[in-house]
Amino acid sequence: MLFTLTSQKVYVGLLTRMGDPHGEDGFINLIPLFSGYRNQKGKMKLTTNYPKDESNFELVIPIDKILSASSFNYEAYKKLNLSKRPVSSIFSKLFNQ
Repeated sequence: MLFTLTSQKVYVGLLTRMGDPHGEDGFINLIPLFSGYRNQKGKMKLTTNYPKDESNFELVIPIDKILSASSFNYEAYKKLNLSKRPVSSIFSKLFNQ
């Protein structure tokens, strides 16, 4: 899943828990795979890889800080952003590329 926060920070990761957005437990838990930001034009730039074998921690994000949530399509990201750069090792491991 891809989450954009109100701060324009982005996280791509595995959702492990979602609390009630209208209750007292308004948080999600996420095992991060990548993080980055959106620039002023809204284009996403991933800046940090979290190696899958070392991702033994979860982020806790308040639901009211999430601006948007969507699926993350590796192939689309690769075509739009990585066409002339080598594929990172974490992408290779995750998607068998």
